[in-house]
Amino acid sequence: MKWLLCIFVLFLFLLSCNTKEDSFFETEPEPEQDLEIIDSLYAGLNMYYLENKELTSYDVFDTNLTELELENEPFVSQGNIKYYDCSTHAIHLFEEVALPGMNLSVLGKPFVVVTDSIRHYLGAIWPMYSSANNTVPIIDDSPRFYPNDIIKISMGRSTGPDTRLNDTIIQTLKDYDVFHAGISFTIDSIAILENDSVNNNCTISYTIKIVNNDDLNLYVFDPTKMIDIFYYFHNSLYFKNDDKYYESKNGGKKPADGVDNLNWLTKINSNDSIKWTLQKTGYPYIPRGNYKYSFTFSGLNSVEKSVRERPDGLVWVGKLTASDSIDIN
Repeated sequence: MKWLLCIFVLFLFLLSCNTKEDSFFETEPEPEQDLEIIDSLYAGLNMYYLENKELTSYDVFDTNLTELELENEPFVSQGNIKYYDCSTHAIHLFEEVALPGMNLSVLGKPFVVVTDSIRHYLGAIWPMYSSANNTVPIIDDSPRFYPNDIIKISMGRSTGPDTRLNDTIIQTLKDYDVFHAGISFTIDSIAILENDSVNNNCTISYTIKIVNNDDLNLYVFDPTKMIDIFYYFHNSLYFKNDDKYYESKNGGKKPADGVDNLNWLTKINSNDSIKWTLQKTGYPYIPRGNYKYSFTFSGLNSVEKSVRERPDGLVWVGKLTASDSIDIN
């Protein structure tokens, strides 16, 4: 019986030691972390307005993001994001999102883009009637050029750094399976077919290439199906030397009423590409020299979701610009 008593005493001693050890760790609890976003319901990528509704983007563009007080709920939440096209930063939503409209200051309504507890950059809802230059990425409003279920973030006229994507944002989009690579757009070649100084006219041929980098099939404008209508939706390729611009005076033809614009689209399969060689007249004579050139390829941006989401793919939305330089001899 003595050995049982010894075992019992030893057990009480060990229990007492363990209790003291646990109590030691409880005496100084770890402080609560002061996260930038408190509401854990909004994980992933979210976009928040500032709590102070009087502030404009000009008031806070150089403020440390951690010092800004945000509204409790995002106006664009991760749960409402269906696709994020990283080629054009067009965010396709499940449900429509209202924007301020005519209540906007000409200096923009600021918002902050956040992933989990990390604040990445400041943006602004920007009125198109404003003549001020934006200093941050913007969402156009008043008028709004995209359907209400698409939020498109552009750089506008900003000359600042493009902060819209980084590794953390990309990984968050992938983690929530909403990352989409979209398309890339290039001009592969330019040829001067005619350059007449006497009659002051020039004809140009150029080849554009579109690569579908996405895992979805994408529908884009097909210039061979549109002929002159293509230039109703696109400005012509233009050239710039010093401060002088050279572009075609032959504008696009307005489409007839009631035309099914989906007939202008061509499907590019996932990870496939397509090229078109276009010919454009109406340029003035272009003297010899080195020129910067630019062309912007646009999508069918006004189409509604019921038409945009097709059984075998998605109508691509947005616009991309290809620019470079060329010697004209």
